[in-house]
Amino acid sequence: DARLTKLECHLVAQTAHQAMSRTLFPSHTRFDGDITFALATGAGEAHLDRLRVAAADAVIDAIRDAVA
Repeated sequence: DARLTKLECHLVAQTAHQAMSRTLFPSHTRFDGDITFALATGAGEAHLDRLRVAAADAVIDAIRDAVA
């Protein structure tokens, strides 16, 4: 629910996407269909760098939970 610009949404999505390569091996192959999206409602304030760390952590946790 953060208030983010288009560029900031791109950075959050990019960071989340990079988290896949930290968790999956091999990553970014022709067959895995990996993609991330970031949307912002603008309802509240958030620190961009903290949000990026949280997005990466969420992706890593989701992947680990999915294969556990």
